[in-house]
Amino acid sequence: MQHTIEVELKFHIIDSEKLLAFLAPYAPTKKAHTQIDIYHDTPQGALFKRGIFMRTRNGKQVDIKFNREDVFENASIGVKKGHCEEYTFPFPFDPSTQTSFAKLTQSLDLKQSANLNFQDFLRENNFDFEVPIQKTRQTYQLTPEILLCMDRVENLSTFIEIETLVHTPEEVAPALTKLKNILPAQLTSSPLTTGYVSLMWRKLNFEVYMHGKYLATEDLKVERPTK
Repeated sequence: MQHTIEVELKFHIIDSEKLLAFLAPYAPTKKAHTQIDIYHDTPQGALFKRGIFMRTRNGKQVDIKFNREDVFENASIGVKKGHCEEYTFPFPFDPSTQTSFAKLTQSLDLKQSANLNFQDFLRENNFDFEVPIQKTRQTYQLTPEILLCMDRVENLSTFIEIETLVHTPEEVAPALTKLKNILPAQLTSSPLTTGYVSLMWRKLNFEVYMHGKYLATEDLKVERPTK
């Protein structure tokens, strides 16, 4: 299990040409590649509503992302924080990975399967609903610590994520400041206050989406459902 604090800012790109002009001096870190993320949940969005995002990526690993303070806060949050805990568990699970996975999911009040198998875990929690996110990602190393990811997300739009990794909560605020200062003012974009999977829930089931912890900017003033 790998544990880091991912600090990121996301933007919806309005003018792709200006973005490409900004990125021209930077060489891509590698060839553009497609990522297929499958987010696991119940049809009613039980994890999504709590602010827990569990996905399998390209069938090779399980990632679990959340902000623990938000998960155990009953009120709606509205805007996604610029940092979260992120845990990665590569397939196939070895005994150590199984134990770490069980410990983490138990701390999130999720049911455990008897044999610590991931598929059994999904069945035990009724996580039989899948939200697919397919994106073509191109990455650029802006500085040794800061990575920019340009994502063309199928059925959504073009976005960028600017991210860095830290290891202690005290490092989060300075890292966010660095990220905010790196983009040029003339870049035509709008801040993205939620993640791709939230935007996909918005398309698939608006009612479930409106019960989520994090909303898109245009929905922040919409009255939230009470139940």
